[in-house]
Amino acid sequence: MNNLYSVPKLEVEAKIAFPDSSKSVMTLFLSEHARAHSGYERLSDLLNGQDAFLPAKTIEDEFVVLNVESLLYVEVDAHFEFGDDTLDEAASELDQVLRLDIDVHLSDGSSLQGTIAYVLPPAQRRLQDVLNFDERFLIVRDHDRVCFINRRHIVKASPKA
Repeated sequence: MNNLYSVPKLEVEAKIAFPDSSKSVMTLFLSEHARAHSGYERLSDLLNGQDAFLPAKTIEDEFVVLNVESLLYVEVDAHFEFGDDTLDEAASELDQVLRLDIDVHLSDGSSLQGTIAYVLPPAQRRLQDVLNFDERFLIVRDHDRVCFINRRHIVKASPKA
């Protein structure tokens, strides 16, 4: 097959969790150019984008198409979302960035912990305001990993004590 018409993609290994509590390691594909901003496509662009189905490759090299709404969460190395910035470096770049450590309980009975970072007007800085964003996935960072949690599967979330 001629590669003249192929589109170069960055392959990203991700741990994907499904509502039935199963998990799989799969490869997702990011574009070299994002649609909405300069630079490469981030996983948040892909998951929160318009496409309802995404191609993926299993460990067995089988190509599958995933229904984005059916994903519980997707976890990857933080580098694919934030580049080489550490959480402290990324947060210190903007004085308006707020960070909150949270516990998130999901519909399959599991829970995840990490930090969310956001910029909102003073009257809308509550956790419920962040959870009510229009984006499909909530980004929760835990050091060198980032988890994209499908908001439809969040049962409850609370600030970490």
